[in-house]
Amino acid sequence: MSNLNELNLSDEAVDVDVDNMPEQFGGGGFIDPQPGDYVFSMPKDVTFKPMLIGNAERINAEFIGGNGFKMESGERFTTRLSNMSRGRKDGPKGAALAYLLQAVGFSGRLVTNLDYGHGVEWAIEKQKSFKAYVEWRFYCNPNKPRRIAAEVDGRTKLIEDPAGTKGCGRSFGETAYVKGNGDKVNAIPTNGSGELTQSFKCVCGGAIRIFPELINFRSVG
Repeated sequence: MSNLNELNLSDEAVDVDVDNMPEQFGGGGFIDPQPGDYVFSMPKDVTFKPMLIGNAERINAEFIGGNGFKMESGERFTTRLSNMSRGRKDGPKGAALAYLLQAVGFSGRLVTNLDYGHGVEWAIEKQKSFKAYVEWRFYCNPNKPRRIAAEVDGRTKLIEDPAGTKGCGRSFGETAYVKGNGDKVNAIPTNGSGELTQSFKCVCGGAIRIFPELINFRSVG
């Protein structure tokens, strides 16, 4: 049983227009299936955590560990999905949880945080399945210190560069291409088997670790 009723969530309306949402986006995962379409099944439980976006309260649905989405291979894709609204400044807003709930056929109200939580609980109770695309991408943020590999307590970990050197602004995707605005997206390196490499070093020396994201949620049928 989820912890939804323990959170004392506010009943404010979430600023997502579920009938007119923009292009989809999702949440980051913690295992590394290669990019592509996969079918996922709802887990047996979920943990909800409230979060503040400015002064607005929203929820994160944590599908973590044994409560990750089950893939047809038997693996678990663990991720966090929220009802935080995203979209163009003056355009319609969407949210990862709204896209998920549409994909599994939830037809109930999606206005408050509790509505979203109850929708997820319904999908779990009904053991719903959905299809989504696993996307790989990374942005070497020029406004934040880059990450570097370092030995910490006998283990190699990614830490913030002690020198404070910032990222270089390069973008990486599944293939190399040029955006409509002229910005270049670099291809993520591949290994000897032709699969994309999840960890590699940027040209600027920063250590990159790709966390796959779920996008393009849709029904299985």
